[in-house]
Amino acid sequence: MSYLDIKRRLDAGEIIVLDGATGTELQRRGAQMDPSAWCGPASLNNSELLTQVHLDYMCWCRCDHCKYFRVFAFDAHAGGFC
Repeated sequence: MSYLDIKRRLDAGEIIVLDGATGTELQRRGAQMDPSAWCGPASLNNSELLTQVHLDYMCWCRCDHCKYFRVFAFDAHAGGFC
């Protein structure tokens, strides 16, 4: 699904859930995975890294419709984002 497809659907009022593979990205960035719980503990133990993964996904997809997350992310990182 392209960015324009997503934008059209959001503009039409649809709700879209996107999966950004955050566990895989946490692992790629060095977080230790738990063989029995995959990224659960890594997410809890690396909150700053997890927030950065989400911010990077938001910047990458030019997510203009994620205002609530952007407010949370901005508060979490005083330096701003994107």
